[in-house]
Amino acid sequence: MNRWFTLALIGLAGMLAGCGSSATSSSKPGSNDVYSVAVSPTQLTLNAGDWPQVSATVDLSHLNSAPKPISPQPAIVFLTSDTRVNVSPSGQVCAGQWDSEYQTCSMPAGTTPPTGYVYITANDPTHNVSNTIQLSVHQRAASITLTAPGWTAGTACLTENTELKYDATPLDANGNKITNVYDNDYTWSVADPSVAAISTYGYVLARNPGVTERSASPSYSPPVRPQPSNWSPRPLPMEHRFCRRPPRLT
Repeated sequence: MNRWFTLALIGLAGMLAGCGSSATSSSKPGSNDVYSVAVSPTQLTLNAGDWPQVSATVDLSHLNSAPKPISPQPAIVFLTSDTRVNVSPSGQVCAGQWDSEYQTCSMPAGTTPPTGYVYITANDPTHNVSNTIQLSVHQRAASITLTAPGWTAGTACLTENTELKYDATPLDANGNKITNVYDNDYTWSVADPSVAAISTYGYVLARNPGVTERSASPSYSPPVRPQPSNWSPRPLPMEHRFCRRPPRLT
């Protein structure tokens, strides 16, 4: 009788010992430590030959606390989903091919930019965690035109709380339309936010009476090294008037 009771106690102790906690992607199972990779920026649209910097930081969260960068930082390995976009070991993304010393980025002659999105992954092999950003690549834009297809010709103004969609069209040096650029690839802005607001997709909402300009520019980070002149298209503002909604007739 005592023998069976002793065996039961031993089995119960073994079950309790195996009930520890383990956090996903943690290098120390049972420690409640969760590692993650923070990448900035999270999205890019690039002219062929551009090389913005992507930064990646490994963070640690203990017991669901706010993630904080660890020290020292582990080595990050950058990966690309398309060989027409290269990444240097330090995280400089080349919309094309790097030379052997990572000093010159260019799109090889006869190579067409990728269509759709390219994905750049920052991987921390030490803690087995990663994060991915997306980018699009297009031919070098010389200018951007803005249109508002929903704007009726002869309309004096856009009444308050009314929404209007703007479209941005990038053009090359010959005036030809450039493809593979999407609405959310631009940084949209208004000169006077008290008059109108604008979304990341080019939707403008009239707020108060007045006149303001809207503009769209590619949402990529300028390269650190010098580029040829006119490397970045100048945003083209478009002006429309905003007015109060006329009183309802009864």
